[in-house]
Amino acid sequence: PGSQQPLTGSAGNPALLPMMANQADLAYQWYFDKGSLFSAALFYKQIGSYIGITSDTTTINGRQAVITRSINGEGGYVRGLELVYQHAFTRLPAPFDGLGVAANWSYNESDIHEYTNNFPMEGLMRNNGGVTLWYEKNGFEARLSANYHSPFVRMPRWTAGYMAENGEETYVTANVSYYLTPQLQLRVGLDNITNQKVVYTQNANAYMQNVMEYGRRYNVGLSYKF
Repeated sequence: PGSQQPLTGSAGNPALLPMMANQADLAYQWYFDKGSLFSAALFYKQIGSYIGITSDTTTINGRQAVITRSINGEGGYVRGLELVYQHAFTRLPAPFDGLGVAANWSYNESDIHEYTNNFPMEGLMRNNGGVTLWYEKNGFEARLSANYHSPFVRMPRWTAGYMAENGEETYVTANVSYYLTPQLQLRVGLDNITNQKVVYTQNANAYMQNVMEYGRRYNVGLSYKF
């Protein structure tokens, strides 16, 4: 028995308190033209008791067991800025009056840290944003989008010691559609055009990485309205 490996498992926590926060938001919106918007928002959240995941050792039937469970810990702040811009260039001369752009960006920061390896708050992206260019006219639609996020912490599986940093990523997609007839529409799409890979780095050690490659995806479709 002394040489047996410790048991592992997970458990609930009946004493877990809900995660609550006091928050304040300040926003400005400007609809400066038809189909156009500029907005800016500041937000601040003071979280009273952040829920995190940790492991502790206990004894079950005389054997050591490592149990993973959710616990309440110290809270902290989450604050940031959000910007949104959208504009349809309907005032341009034809055929450019079908052009448009939409963009968004957010900046976020927090002093909350996880209970494993003192990682930053799980899921918090310092920078996150995207831009979409579109063209819509005479039954033809085309969109080109790019979305970016900075590195963030994630938990690929529910194990307290397996938190990892997800590297920065940029995803580019393109979609084109055209009504061949008033009822029949042809659609062509391209996803992950740049073949962005997903990279996890565990314990801030560049030699312990998980690299996943999903590749580019293409799709073609037809839809018919009765």
